[in-house]
Amino acid sequence: MTATGDSVLYLVAEEPALRLILAIFLVLPQYEVQVKLPATLTILGQEVPVTVCSRYTYGKPVLGRINVRVCRKFSDRYNLCQGEEDGVCEEISQRADPNGCISDVVNRVFQMRRAGYEMKIIASAKITEDGTGRSR
Repeated sequence: MTATGDSVLYLVAEEPALRLILAIFLVLPQYEVQVKLPATLTILGQEVPVTVCSRYTYGKPVLGRINVRVCRKFSDRYNLCQGEEDGVCEEISQRADPNGCISDVVNRVFQMRRAGYEMKIIASAKITEDGTGRSR
């Protein structure tokens, strides 16, 4: 695979019959997804800025649809409410900009004063790559 993510073509010549063997190796480029949240939040804060970016290992941005899930999970599994097994969550789904990123503000009330929840906000993201439909 080349640095640009293109496939590589090899030609092998064998003497004396001069056979040509054509081998094409197509390896799909790998990419990573980075989620950025603020380092700290206040108890009174009701907005959580979220930025998600995805890039191929060779540096180009990944274009596609980015899905983000931001949650404050229950601290005790016996404290689960019906239909809220994951705690308080908000989901965002947007197309990546030309830089392979999305930025948004989650306005969900994460009930920071309420007991029974972990004192942290967790975000996970997945991008569905244009063209291949691969998700990561």
